[in-house]
Amino acid sequence: MKNKWFIWVAKLIAFMLLFFAIDRCVGYGVRFLIKQSVQKSPTSDKLRWILKGTEADVILIGASETEHSYISKVLMDSLNATVYNCGLDGRFLPSQTIIVNSIIDRYSPKLILWSVSPRFLTPDPGDNDRLSTFKPYYRENKRCREMLNKRSWSEPIKMLSYCYTYNSDLLGYLASAFKTQKTDDNYGYEPVPPAQVLPKYDEKEWENQPDSSYFSLFEKTVSRIKENNSHCIFILTPHYSYGDYQGLKGYYLLNKIIKDNGFVLVEDYFHHPNLMKDKYFVDRAHLNNEGALTFSRMLGHDLKLANVVNK
Repeated sequence: MKNKWFIWVAKLIAFMLLFFAIDRCVGYGVRFLIKQSVQKSPTSDKLRWILKGTEADVILIGASETEHSYISKVLMDSLNATVYNCGLDGRFLPSQTIIVNSIIDRYSPKLILWSVSPRFLTPDPGDNDRLSTFKPYYRENKRCREMLNKRSWSEPIKMLSYCYTYNSDLLGYLASAFKTQKTDDNYGYEPVPPAQVLPKYDEKEWENQPDSSYFSLFEKTVSRIKENNSHCIFILTPHYSYGDYQGLKGYYLLNKIIKDNGFVLVEDYFHHPNLMKDKYFVDRAHLNNEGALTFSRMLGHDLKLANVVNK
């Protein structure tokens, strides 16, 4: 009986050692592939460049509406400053706070332009899952680690595995080792082609279920920006719709946090008559390249007049 117990324990230990060895081999292999990719082109991995590389004077924060609507080069010409578009598709408040906090941990941008919306403090069903994008930075980035640990009590245990750490984009890492890496000549901006079917201009009913944890998360991040002595302007990015949003509780709370920290929320472009043209939009929430060019020129002109970068 004792021999059987000993054999069972020995097999279990052997299995654990084998799993550990495979797990570490996969992890170190992926790290090597990432290192090779970064050496080819430091800006090819946008998220890595955002978290570890960019030191632009002006950074643009937001989700897809930022990534596709703010042309970095246009703003650079207007402001005579370096600009990087940190917008990421589908990454809303939790992801954006990771990005903002990670950047101001490293340096103090002269200006942060942060795109928000009337439903900004309302959780999106996919917010938690999309945090997986940040798993590769868990061990080295405090902000990623703090946010990921909030997903569940088991997250710190699962993150002990290197396979789990990199499984969000394992095929992408493998592909990066063999494909030619391109330099990000658009400084984070991603243009989209005109829509094949033009969007319809109609009323938008905004979700109005602000979450207390989102309120707290946003409040802490905005407060850190203030403490960091970085100037921040919050913007409602153009949206091809009409309808009341200023009376929403979520919007009131959003505006209150911004004002309480001495910043401003710019509403001028949200339903600007010169931008409310179907030819400028791919859908109600996203400008095409022509629309982005028109909007970026307007914004750049206004920011230049306000001399915000040198304040």
